[in-house]
Amino acid sequence: MKRPLAYLAVLFATGIFIASVFRIPPLFASLLTAVFVLLSAIVFRRGIAASILLYLAVASSGCAAYSAAGILPPDHISGLLAGGSGAVYIQGRITDDPILSSTFYNKDKISFLLDVKSVKDGPSWRKASGLVKAALFGLRPPFGYGDEVVLEGVLSAPSGLKNPGLFDYSKYLADKGIYACLKVKEGFLAWRLRGSNSGLLKKAAYAVKRAMRDALNAHIDDPYAGFLEAILIGDRTNLDKTLEDDFIKTGTVHVISISGLHVGFIAAMILGIFYLLRIPKKAGLAIALPILVFYAVLAGEGPPIVRSVIMFAVFAIGYIAGRDNDVINSLGLAALVILVPAPKTFFDPSFQLSFASIASTIILTPRIEALAGVNAVGRLSGRSRVNVYLVKGMAVSLAAWAGTWPLVAYYFNIASPVAIIANLVIVPALAILTALAFLFLFGYFAVPFAAAPLAFVVRHFEALIFYINKLLSEIPFGHFRIPAPDPVTAVLYYCLLALLFLPSDLRIFGKKIRKARLLAAALILLNIAVWKDALPGRAAAKMIFFDAGHGDAALLMLRGGENIL
Repeated sequence: MKRPLAYLAVLFATGIFIASVFRIPPLFASLLTAVFVLLSAIVFRRGIAASILLYLAVASSGCAAYSAAGILPPDHISGLLAGGSGAVYIQGRITDDPILSSTFYNKDKISFLLDVKSVKDGPSWRKASGLVKAALFGLRPPFGYGDEVVLEGVLSAPSGLKNPGLFDYSKYLADKGIYACLKVKEGFLAWRLRGSNSGLLKKAAYAVKRAMRDALNAHIDDPYAGFLEAILIGDRTNLDKTLEDDFIKTGTVHVISISGLHVGFIAAMILGIFYLLRIPKKAGLAIALPILVFYAVLAGEGPPIVRSVIMFAVFAIGYIAGRDNDVINSLGLAALVILVPAPKTFFDPSFQLSFASIASTIILTPRIEALAGVNAVGRLSGRSRVNVYLVKGMAVSLAAWAGTWPLVAYYFNIASPVAIIANLVIVPALAILTALAFLFLFGYFAVPFAAAPLAFVVRHFEALIFYINKLLSEIPFGHFRIPAPDPVTAVLYYCLLALLFLPSDLRIFGKKIRKARLLAAALILLNIAVWKDALPGRAAAKMIFFDAGHGDAALLMLRGGENIL
């Protein structure tokens, strides 16, 4: 099978999606997987039947993995959530880098994840497990990654979805295995039992991260420092929300999240320096790989950066070993490495946007270039090299937009056609800004007297990027506020997009199938999904309750079209 890892990843992810919709019990999914594997072994000599059964086994294993991930142990900390609102004592280990920020009332707030070891909500301590999102208000204890601490606070469930269509923070945390929050107020106990004696790689990465943050804040003020913290070290605590909204409007918000774009920039800088130093490419790749792994830990190990580092590792190892590398296969491997141990990551917006973006760019860009007249060697008949670069850049931007706009619409309720143009400007500008920012950091630590002039250049170049992005965000009809598409419509859209670029005659298990028929079926189903609520007799009465700030409200939507608030 060509690109087996890509197919396995798609099937495993399909199983995760099915389990999330139909709530399949893990035992049933596991037994189903075993049955499919056994049947495939029995009919091993019948190629088509054995292949189908193995595909079904992979999909059902995705179901089993997702269902099992939702099973919590009896001593899980979430069991205390129904026990009232009194203070509890929790002992555990800090598993990430504590972040200091300010509240709306200008109070210090320190946030971190706590891996719970034991809890006291009565006269004695007892064993407990699970992750807690801890927030300390008005306290500044010297906590760091890996420290064993005891906290006194009020335990509660994460705040859930307040109104229809809004971001569901409680579900977002649950997908990361976090089911409880701890609020530690002034006057409560926050005590460090012992310092960290493990996790040297993370300790070093977080120390470098803090040093980079201090360097940025020493010479660059907000919103410029907050933006650089987001794109360099993955810390969005001080990111200006108005600025972020402008990037959402232009469809370039991906430049703010640490992703493959940033890994590519950093890898290019490292390899460029090695090239100038005349270090052989194989040696350069071998040195660059651990640097990128360290950077991934520093930046928070989010799905986009983990995906990028895995793909770079596959490329580097393949190049060093003299083996060809298939990018789609590498993408499949990255997805499996992320999803098998943490299947709920599939529903992380950054995971979906990252994989959809890179997959659509790889698959669709050559097809769009071919439609524009760019030949296989990257030349445009009768056109200048500049025109070729513009066409190729537009093809990449259009491919990425086509592959991600349903997801952007789902999570941000916005569609941004201007993104096709904006990415041509903002992405190259971000590459220059990243290089300038690292040059500033090098100057700050190695040549201190050069830090101030370099910070001046960085700050003004950022201001230029913000100004251009603001102009693009204000282009008439450049973006539209739209309702989130339902999952069925999104899946049908991606099926239609895939069919448009497949060969005219398809062969599935040796049987010839005309693409035109599949396209017609996909279009019919897509139209039904889009227009189903507009059909006569489909409208049903609805009542929607929502939070109006100082009270609750209800909207009654009647069959005849009348609304009562």
